[in-house]
Amino acid sequence: MPLTKKQNMTRALNHRTPEWVPNGIEAIAHIMSPVTARPNVAGKDAYQVPWSLEADAHGGTYPTHNGRTIRDLHTWREQLFVPSVDDVDWSIVAEKAGEVDRDECYVRG
Repeated sequence: MPLTKKQNMTRALNHRTPEWVPNGIEAIAHIMSPVTARPNVAGKDAYQVPWSLEADAHGGTYPTHNGRTIRDLHTWREQLFVPSVDDVDWSIVAEKAGEVDRDECYVRG
């Protein structure tokens, strides 16, 4: 019986002979966290850093000029906002993770 993508990946990870050379992502479901350091859209991220996006520019979002700059390195900790992971809505992550067939794929975030 042929191996599943996950079984083949597991063989490769364990340095056992896989049936084929896995590409590294075929057996992995990637689920994005709602707390991200670089959003895909303009606006503020979870760390309250504003991001811009120009439709005609290539490369995606970029930190907005003068958006949130550390003004004094001696007090950098007081100038940062770190979101509480307990206050984040993780339901979409749980939903997406629940949709993954664990016999076929690993899940990473």
